[in-house]
Amino acid sequence: GMVIVGVLLICMGCIFLALLTWLVTVAPTKASKGDMQFLQSCRFLLFRFRVDVWWYGMVVVLRGPLLSLPAVAFTDSARAQLLSLTVVLAVSLAIQLAVWPWKTPAVNLVDGTITLLLVFVIATASAFVPAASGATKDVFVGVSLGFMSLLFLCLGVMLVMVVLALISRGPMGSAQELSVLTLGKGPDLAVLASRFRDMSDVGTQMSHTDLIRTLE
Repeated sequence: GMVIVGVLLICMGCIFLALLTWLVTVAPTKASKGDMQFLQSCRFLLFRFRVDVWWYGMVVVLRGPLLSLPAVAFTDSARAQLLSLTVVLAVSLAIQLAVWPWKTPAVNLVDGTITLLLVFVIATASAFVPAASGATKDVFVGVSLGFMSLLFLCLGVMLVMVVLALISRGPMGSAQELSVLTLGKGPDLAVLASRFRDMSDVGTQMSHTDLIRTLE
């Protein structure tokens, strides 16, 4: 009986997550069409974050179940629980620092600080776990080697990027810089210049009061 209830709860949770994923996926299209009813219905998922990071609500939603899962998945291994929690928090912190999603800078700072402190708490709690032995020790040695390999891989990528930056003669951060260093191709300069001109033309036609109201 409990197994059936558990399976039903898991299915309901998966359906809910699938629905939220669909909402986040179609939100840009609905917004471009001016579908205010749709935007109001999923406001709880979107309104707290910057427009260009509208999808971050899914990160927040997923973080909760992922933090609860280790206690269920690794009931007999405190080490696996601590490692899983650390990975989830570290990945969420990396995403949060990369996109700075919250509309208010102070909330971004507080959110990042809380996540970092949670990582510190977990790292401190690992001191109370007895030393691993046998097969468990072998597993964690393999995991540690995997993390070390990824670390050296990242260092190698950074070294290559430094060499490319030295070879490239374009100003740092300019349109002439290599796309591999800017993590993507920059905007078309002609289109960017045209949009700036349009904004300038609109701005010159507005009064000082109208500009203040627009910025508000």
